[in-house]
Amino acid sequence: MAGPTQPVPETFNGPNQPLPASKELSSPPRSNSNMSIKEEGFDASAILSTLADSFNQMSADEKKATIKKTNGIFLLNVKNKEGKEASWTIDLKKDGEVVKGAKGKADVTINLDDSTFVGLADGSLNSQKMFMQGKLKVKGNVMLAVSACSPHLNS
Repeated sequence: MAGPTQPVPETFNGPNQPLPASKELSSPPRSNSNMSIKEEGFDASAILSTLADSFNQMSADEKKATIKKTNGIFLLNVKNKEGKEASWTIDLKKDGEVVKGAKGKADVTINLDDSTFVGLADGSLNSQKMFMQGKLKVKGNVMLAVSACSPHLNS
């Protein structure tokens, strides 16, 4: 059963770079390698799968530049409305990939609920407000998290 369509980012441009205009996708394209990052009951997984596809479609030079700009590993711990938890790692330090679960030592660990993740990804929520309201918890290199989210701080 497909849920409502959601705007998903086409690519990730690194810290301090706004995400490109989103487009509506009812079923984001996925390569077979990204099927393993999908998690039933989490809207975040569709967005992260699309992000993974974007990384996979980058040339080696584009991926290297993105890694150089960001230089961080982000662990996302997401809780859905049923209270189930899932984790994903966005590695923009070594491999330029998104994987399900924890991979290596994260520079930043971000804890949030599924709807907050979706709102931050589509730009409808402000990361600074979510942090101040306790809906976005950050551990580790907070400045790295701030620089990665900076396009959304003034929303």
